[in-house]
Amino acid sequence: MVNQVLNLHCVILARGGSKSIPGKNTIDFLGKPLIAWTIEQCRSSEYVSDIWVSSNDSLILSIASKYGAKTIERPDSISGDLATSESGWLHAITHLIDRGEKINAVLAPQVTSPLRETSDIDNAAEKFLKGSYDSMFSASLADDLFFWEESLEGVNSINYDYKNRKRRQDFKKQS
Repeated sequence: MVNQVLNLHCVILARGGSKSIPGKNTIDFLGKPLIAWTIEQCRSSEYVSDIWVSSNDSLILSIASKYGAKTIERPDSISGDLATSESGWLHAITHLIDRGEKINAVLAPQVTSPLRETSDIDNAAEKFLKGSYDSMFSASLADDLFFWEESLEGVNSINYDYKNRKRRQDFKKQS
């Protein structure tokens, strides 16, 4: 089986304590907790060997277990607002190595991107294998992403000119 060759471990970082959207990782999104979508997509991949959720939050870890992921308790020292994803990944990888896990590659999907499909994961894994890469990331082109800023005069667009507004269909033609 291909996943034995790749030995792809999925590490999902999902800390508790979001300030912008309280309970973000456990909030109901179309009938299940947000984190469940990422776990299920990874479980359906033919390339993912193991799925681990790293969190400092017991509810997140409980939900992760319910949906079939293994869990890693992340210390509060690397779970705050200023903690980096890299610190979470390094902690998780060290945990796995200490358990005797053999790791060839790590998949690090974001919980806040639930609209991916399992085929996205599988296609990336295939490209990773064929390309002999040491790392890979995904991104999406967004031609119609507009930024706004608030000032004393009100809210103003940084990159949108309402006097020369393009139709939605015009954005598709540029791609």
